[in-house]
Amino acid sequence: MAARGAQRTRSTEYRELHRLLADPAIGGAVVLGGIGMGKTNLVDEVLADGWPAPVMSLYCTPSLSTTPHGALSAYLGGLADIEDPVAVLRELNRKLAAPQRPGSPRIVLVESAEYLDAQSCFVLSLLVQNAAVKLVAIGGAKLEHGSVLATLAETASL
Repeated sequence: MAARGAQRTRSTEYRELHRLLADPAIGGAVVLGGIGMGKTNLVDEVLADGWPAPVMSLYCTPSLSTTPHGALSAYLGGLADIEDPVAVLRELNRKLAAPQRPGSPRIVLVESAEYLDAQSCFVLSLLVQNAAVKLVAIGGAKLEHGSVLATLAETASL
């Protein structure tokens, strides 16, 4: 009974994010909002509700935002040349193929998404468009027109 009562009090955002992750036809979810709006708590709450841990966690920083594939660099150590987008996609797909629970989404969690570099953004948009991942992005800055994150958010598959 208590679980049912808690479920009724869940926020609209919680229910929507849960629905997006549960729908195999949807390639991803981008969570945006200002500082202190509860984005991180929202995602933590949804992931704690039975979803597997993210396959990849990308931690974006101001310094990494100026480095090509900076956000993805932790997962590209095995590549000799990160300038080739096809090689980068192949490597990420290999990492994403890690064993998970059958039928569970392969989630990529992007922390401080406002610092996402352009190359990582491009690769993530391709992964989302190809329905390879469910994307949950948490940012703390305004979504400015023309920014890298705004470009990702405007991707038709999102």
